[in-house]
Amino acid sequence: MPRDAGPIGIFGGTFDPPHIGHLLAAEYAREQLGLREVRFLPAGYPYRKAGRRVSPPHHRAAMTELALAGHSAFVLDRRELEREGPTYTVDTLEELLREGYRDLVLLFGSDAVADMPNWKEPVRLFELARVAVFPKGCEPVPHAFEGRPLILVEMPRLEISSTLIRARVAAGRTIRHLVPDAVAAYIEAHGLYRPEGSVGGV
Repeated sequence: MPRDAGPIGIFGGTFDPPHIGHLLAAEYAREQLGLREVRFLPAGYPYRKAGRRVSPPHHRAAMTELALAGHSAFVLDRRELEREGPTYTVDTLEELLREGYRDLVLLFGSDAVADMPNWKEPVRLFELARVAVFPKGCEPVPHAFEGRPLILVEMPRLEISSTLIRARVAAGRTIRHLVPDAVAAYIEAHGLYRPEGSVGGV
């Protein structure tokens, strides 16, 4: 299929781990915005999370691939994992446009809008793509950023986060129904998110 055959969702994140909330958000966006596919892009070096321990890229890529299995419209894109140094959304969008993709829709949670002034060239994002946000957190969803419109993806607010999942694993509690079964099995098999020497409860 030609790369300009329909809008493409660009869903970046740390995905440490990917969870049901990510999949539901992508599906709501796909349905409401007519996306022919949603590309999940795990960040190679998430500079906005400096100071927090982040799982190695190969683990996050493997978990994301497992989470997307069986979803024909969801695609793992490894480009940010393979890029040297910090990964910036604006660079990724420019790269995709150079490759022939024409109608890009950038997807992220509404709680990230407040942090956008700290992003690299945030206003430029609106020149490269449409920008759509999912309701996340308890704050009202903004309708614009510096006068540029934000598209709202309507969906239930879910109290699911990667932070919650990591904490539950560290405490030996189940994460069943919060992540796909294959992701839970991977976390268990590789001992991710557990304190040293502890026994998991995935």
